[in-house]
Formats: sequence, C-alpha cells, structure tokens
Amino acid sequence: LASLCQSLGLEWTFSPYGLQGILLAHVFFNLPMASRLLLQALENIPGEQRQLAAQLGMRSWHFFRFVEWPWLRRQIPPVAALIFMLCFASFATVLSLGGGPQATTIELAIYQALSYDYDPARAAMLALIQMVCCLGLVLLSQRLSKAIAPGTTLLQGWRDPDDRLHSRICDTVLIVLALLLLLPPLLAVIVDGVNRQLPEVLAQPVLWQALWTSLRIALAAGVL
Repeated sequence: LASLCQSLGLEWTFSPYGLQGILLAHVFFNLPMASRLLLQALENIPGEQRQLAAQLGMRSWHFFRFVEWPWLRRQIPPVAALIFMLCFASFATVLSLGGGPQATTIELAIYQALSYDYDPARAAMLALIQMVCCLGLVLLSQRLSKAIAPGTTLLQGWRDPDDRLHSRICDTVLIVLALLLLLPPLLAVIVDGVNRQLPEVLAQPVLWQALWTSLRIALAAGVL
C-alpha cells in the first residue's frame, strides 16, 4: 500500500510493527473464521422465514432487521469472545510485530518471567489473570447469546428468486474488498518463499522435526 501510494504521488507510510501491525495481523487471521461463523448463522435461518419475508415484501433493511439480525445477534458474542481469547493469548504474532515495550502483552510477560527473569510466581499470577479474563468473557458471551429454539424446516437453503441486483453487487464488492486484504499477504509469502533456497530448506531435518512436533501437539489437543 505504501508503494502504491508513492507511485500515485501520495505521502503515506505504514509500519507493520507496533500496535497497528499487530491489529492488522489479527484481523488478517481472524476475518475468515469470523465470516465463516457468521455465514453459518445466516445459513441456519429456516427457509420458511425467508419465504414468508419474501411474500410480505421485506427487502434490504427490514429483512436484515427482522430476519437476519436475530440470528446474527446470538452469534456475534461467541465469535467476539473466541477472537478475543485467540488475540489475548497470541504469542508469535506479538513477538514478531511487537516493536517495543508499549506493545507487550500478558503472554509476552509470562514468557519473559519464565525465560529471562525466572520468576515462576509472577508467571503463574499472570497466567491466572489471563485465565480469569478469558473465563469471565466466555460466561458473559454465553449470557448475552440466547439460543433460538430449533425447529424443522423443509426449505433449507431457500433464496428469494426476486433478489435485487444491487444487493448482489454489494455482496460482491464486500467479498472483493476482503480478498484484497487477504490475498496480497498470502501471495507475497508464496513469491518470497518459492526461491532457490527452497530445496535446501526442505532438506533440513530441523524443519520436519518441528513440523512433526506441531502436528502431534495439535492432534493431541484436538482429540482431548
């Protein structure tokens, strides 16, 4: 973005380090997951409700308010709590993009207390604070999100055939904007990663040992 602005003659610089870089990285990692969970909530809307709204002539704002928003409202607190806990316990992102003491998090403070200061008591206290914050947020999100009574539907996935063109255009624009945020970093990683040193990196036993350790930890955590 900075290079694009310079080519257009605009004075704008952006540093990926510090709080702004950490925030952007967390948005990059969590936006697809949040979009998928919210989309799943919209897909759970019974087709009968969509058909009834179409028969009543509900469009745009009224359809969102009376049909979609009640389902989204119950999904937003759990999604927000999940993303909060992922960001609250983030370590690698903050360690890579921290940029100074002003961006230090509790996770980094725990790492510093164990690795540099060797103060297990302070590390345990910080971990307890972290656990209490996450647990309190989970309880709050469960209280705010009340489940909708399940029911049977015969029209799952039904869509209004008279859906207006401008709503589809708006959806397409939002998807394109999200792709413009997500695809360039992925393409940059692929372009920079596929080079002459790639065979040498793949031949290193340390890489495969780290990969195998990560897979074992992830598999064990998923099973438990």
